[in-house]
Amino acid sequence: MAQHPVLTNAHDVADLCRHIRDAGSFALDTEFVTENTYTPELSLVQIATPDRIAVIDSIAVPELDELWDLVADPNLPVIMHGAEQEERFCWDATGRMPGALFDVQLAVAFTGLRYPMNYSALVGSVLGIQMHQNQTRTDWTRRPLSPAQLEYAAEDVEHLHAVRDRIVAQLQELGREDWLQEERDRKLDSLAHDIENPRWWRVSGAQGLSRRSLAALREVYFWRESLAERRDMPRKRVLRDDLIVSVASALPENVDALRRLRGYEKRKDRDIQEILDCVHDALELTDEELPASRRPHREQSLARMLGLLMEAVLDETCADQEIDTSLVGTASDLRDLIRWHLGGRSANERPTLMQGWRALVCGDILEAVLAGDVTVSVADPTSDHPLRIQRRDVD
Repeated sequence: MAQHPVLTNAHDVADLCRHIRDAGSFALDTEFVTENTYTPELSLVQIATPDRIAVIDSIAVPELDELWDLVADPNLPVIMHGAEQEERFCWDATGRMPGALFDVQLAVAFTGLRYPMNYSALVGSVLGIQMHQNQTRTDWTRRPLSPAQLEYAAEDVEHLHAVRDRIVAQLQELGREDWLQEERDRKLDSLAHDIENPRWWRVSGAQGLSRRSLAALREVYFWRESLAERRDMPRKRVLRDDLIVSVASALPENVDALRRLRGYEKRKDRDIQEILDCVHDALELTDEELPASRRPHREQSLARMLGLLMEAVLDETCADQEIDTSLVGTASDLRDLIRWHLGGRSANERPTLMQGWRALVCGDILEAVLAGDVTVSVADPTSDHPLRIQRRDVD
């Protein structure tokens, strides 16, 4: 494959941005390293228009606001694969999400292929092209980059326009273009919300904590975020999740009690005092100020049990619709649906599986299961989809 230029100065990047604007659409990918810094360290940006491929050395040219403004432009289509990290880069640079994003990984799932699918497999499935992705473990921060690294980087965007065109034709044939647009917008909105409102309660082990301990976990979690950002280092290098949970569970009231916890014996005095301050802040909250409990209750246990049946029905339904189950819904989504159904089916709080394209794919049959209007039996135990799902005759 031909070598493509590596842009190492702001003037060449500005020229590329003008070319992108004139081209009317572009493909984008990035290479980054996450091991050493608070946020991923952007090392390369690969760009492809219908006429040109270029690689930006983003270590040599770290100021790329003009490029990210193009990504955020709602009138300029941009094609990516598995774009969450690029979406975050765009948000950090502009305060906006990509404006006209076509994520081929998401889009191809609406044509019947599995989700998520890696880029090499996707290109092979859609275009029949075998790629040579042999640089997945490379250190993109080291310079100079080898010809093999640059070839790999360029190949990541080389086929995106052709893949996009093929998928669009399939979506048009299936009548699912609106489904993709709806899902794209939902994912972008969800990511923007999560960036601004970190889900601290998702720390592994938090579910079984008391409300008071959850308050301590929240305080220590945000202390870790602040310290990791100030030191520009990975969060878990500041304090692992299991250590946050252990201090939240124990609620130590003094230095001696905290240092008795495994993992805190050799921490710096300043860190110990700041963690204790977090615990003390949680201990001083009134009951009304405490976060809601995350402990399972009877309704959650019931929803989990019913969810096993619903998962099987969802799998069969998605197979019939030729759409990957993992894109449609999770076990958590099914439990939300069950709780909503048992709680009176509020029209103002419809669960994810009863909204938009998901309601069209599976909402009706899942509701029928909960209403007792469906029978499930084994039709062929040797089949990939062994169940028979039938609606019962209703007088």
